[in-house]
Amino acid sequence: MTKPARIPLVLGLLLLAFAVLLAVMLAPFWRQLVFGLILALSLQPIYVRLHRRIPSRYGAALLTLLLLVLLAGIPLMLLLSVVGYDALHTANELQRRAVEQGGIIVALGNWFAATSAWLIRTFHLANILPANYDPRAELSSRLNELSSLLFSLSTALLSGIAGFAADLLLVLLSSFFLLADGAAALKLLTRITPLPPELTERLLQRIYQATVANVNAMFIIGAAQGLMVGIGFAIAGIPSAVLFGVAAAVCSLVPVVGASILWAPAAIYLMTTGHIGYGTFLLLWGVVAVVGVEQILRPIVIGNSVRVHPLLLILVIFGGVIVFGTIGLFLGPVILAVFSELLELWKAQLPTETA
Repeated sequence: MTKPARIPLVLGLLLLAFAVLLAVMLAPFWRQLVFGLILALSLQPIYVRLHRRIPSRYGAALLTLLLLVLLAGIPLMLLLSVVGYDALHTANELQRRAVEQGGIIVALGNWFAATSAWLIRTFHLANILPANYDPRAELSSRLNELSSLLFSLSTALLSGIAGFAADLLLVLLSSFFLLADGAAALKLLTRITPLPPELTERLLQRIYQATVANVNAMFIIGAAQGLMVGIGFAIAGIPSAVLFGVAAAVCSLVPVVGASILWAPAAIYLMTTGHIGYGTFLLLWGVVAVVGVEQILRPIVIGNSVRVHPLLLILVIFGGVIVFGTIGLFLGPVILAVFSELLELWKAQLPTETA
């Protein structure tokens, strides 16, 4: 092999070596970068419209993020004020009931004893539990464990606030540069990939469509489920319906169980405290309205962006969370959509059979 012929090989090996080093250095920040990419893709339509009126792409990207902060921050602050009022009202109500029953520990003991007695009677657990089982003693032991856990969690929370702020700053910073320089990066990616430009653009378009569709689906379904939970709690007479509605919207991001983390225990609580009618209503409302609204909205919002079987989509979301953490909620469906598109492209390249 002549010296000029070895130049591409040497350059390729050097490029691979430095690419590995670069990947190792960026690995600690991959989640923030992916979140930044998801945010940039979601804000792309707004950025394009602003860039038509603002010549500077950096100015348009900065204004896009400022609009995001304003449009999301102001309603969030108003909502948090309502939630804070409801939380304060709930705390005062719990304190009042606790004082009436002799203190918060006594009130919790009474509720836990009543709930345990109802569960033992309903599900015939007397033969399973120890003969000397005491619900109040069990609660006291669990409260001692909970106090230690809460202390450690509060310490971790305080130390994690600074880390969260740094992560958020990195997400916004990466979104800013991806919005401003994303078009140039896409052109470079199209040139250096071995695939034909039209196939590369098709794959990138698929990634964009799947990402935006999943982000829209999560927020729309979360808001709808939060609204349904709030309405159900209000009808059932549970105080602080707005607070629980907001919590349900957040819990809807949890795969499989979703908002049932809230409405199912609330229905059981109503049944164990003598409100059989309201408890049964809330249970049926959760199954029909809260779960049903997701089944109605998800196909409408996602549309043809992720053309796969619903069972496979659920498994991919759940597996994505197990493998990647919270970001797997976004990555799982996107990876599945890209795999589906690659499969279609591969099938299209196969030679057609002739009769």
